Amino acid sequence: MSNNEQSAESQPPIGLAGLACFGSLAIVYLATRPFIEWLERWEIQWLLYISIPIVIPFIILYRSSWHQELPRPTRILSMLLSACIIFALVLTIGALAVIVASVFFSGSMVSG
Repeated sequence: MSNNEQSAESQPPIGLAGLACFGSLAIVYLATRPFIEWLERWEIQWLLYISIPIVIPFIILYRSSWHQELPRPTRILSMLLSACIIFALVLTIGALAVIVASVFFSGSMVSG
């Protein structure tokens, strides 16, 4: 391996963190929906729907060997920013998938 190539251990687990974020978003929504509807509190709903899908990728990224050389506060902020970016991308991709699916299925219903 040359000096320019990174080993597999030093690669950021962005894909795994993204999948975990997407999975936790779906699980949190399905698991907490009846409870939140019972409480009728939108503050708790937003807190759960936003914080848990950000915390899970943060934990995955922080526990990885990615950027171990950084000082702890800098590394925490870097991983938190990365987790927020992953969450935003997951929401964007999910919204685009819903839009594409709704256009596809509404178009097939009209023509068929």
